[in-house]
Order: sequence, then C-alpha cells, then structure tokens
Amino acid sequence: MEQAAALSSLGSVTLFKDASSFEEIRYFSNLKTVTGFKGNTKMVTITLPEGVTTLGTECFRLSRIRYLVLPSTITTLGHECLKPVDYCSYIVFKSINPPSLNVNAFGLPSGCKIYVPVDSVDAYKTATNWSTWASRIIPLSECMMVN
Repeated sequence: MEQAAALSSLGSVTLFKDASSFEEIRYFSNLKTVTGFKGNTKMVTITLPEGVTTLGTECFRLSRIRYLVLPSTITTLGHECLKPVDYCSYIVFKSINPPSLNVNAFGLPSGCKIYVPVDSVDAYKTATNWSTWASRIIPLSECMMVN
C-alpha cells in the first residue's frame, strides 16, 4: 500500500483497459493524474478520490462508463479524456471552479447530463470551452444519484 500511496500518476492510456472494478483507487492517496482506462468496457461507475487534479489525454476514451463523479480538486480535463463515451448518462463535477477544458475533451451522448455545484452553474456555462455544453449543465442538487 505504501507503493500505491507514493504514485502521483497511473501508467499508460490502456493500463486498466480490462479492469472490471477499481475500488483499490483509494490506496493511491497521492494520485493527481488519472489515465489508463481507454477502451475499458467493463466499468460503468467511477468515483475518483479527492486529490485528483487531472484527467489525462484519452483517459476514458472509448470506454463504456455510464456514471463518473469527479472530486472538488479536479482542475484539468485533457485532450479526448471523455471522447467518445457513448453510454455516459451523467458526469458530476464537485469542483466549485470549472476545470480547464480541452476543446476536444468531450464526446458525450445527447442525453448525458453534467452536474455541477449549485452556485457554480453560471460559471461553468460561461467558462472557456464549456459553452458548447451549457444546455446540459445542471445544478448538483437535482442529481438524485449522488450525495
């Protein structure tokens, strides 16, 4: 567990391609950048721990993720980190300030909702590269799935 706690980034873009769960992520207490889930077709729900700041390039590209919860510490969404994710129903952002969004970060299906803190809805809708997604940005208080 000490070795896991010392890591701040997780390997190649396909490191966790065949993982069916990732509950062990809690052991990576110093984790800052997440990559490695590209092409994963088994995991449908992922909640990243506080401390993670970056979704790296192609992090969840071509995955079958349905529900993604990002911590309040997230600051950067890399190139094609969520593109395409055709099965995604919602993404929860707990960060008050909108993360820096690469113009090509998202490839979300039409029904995918983006939940953000209530007091941050307008900030997300008007932040650089977020306006394309403004109609999907909804107050977190309306999300019945996440506390």
